[in-house]
Amino acid sequence: MLYLLIFILYYSSKNIDIVIILIIVYRGGREVFGEMYKKFFIKLEEPQYIKTMKLKILVEIANENSYQEILEELEEYVNDVHAGFSKFSIVCAGSIAMRIDKSINSVVGMLKSFLNRKIDYIVSEALCVVKSNIILKLTLININ
Repeated sequence: MLYLLIFILYYSSKNIDIVIILIIVYRGGREVFGEMYKKFFIKLEEPQYIKTMKLKILVEIANENSYQEILEELEEYVNDVHAGFSKFSIVCAGSIAMRIDKSINSVVGMLKSFLNRKIDYIVSEALCVVKSNIILKLTLININ
């Protein structure tokens, strides 16, 4: 299996490595890439589909040691010129709050700041995340 991955990485397009990493992460390899999270921070010149994959990876590999820095990055990504990517960054913050209990206060603070931006799609997405993720998470925490 390892030789197949090396072959694909060597002979394929330069972006196939992101796809393979995403597959590994989803198959339970969070700890493999957990400490390398900064490698998945987005570069301005990257194509939109690579940015989206990197966000998915960041959400999956976030842990109690890295979530704060990842949330700070996500907050920057909300300023992206593409509304869809900006909204997905907000959804990713909500996903981190669902996975990591310790992150809930940081995510709520972040979402509150988005509500003050007065940009329709940012405000509406922040409200959706509050409704679908934050309220649910707080309910689950109070039940336990």
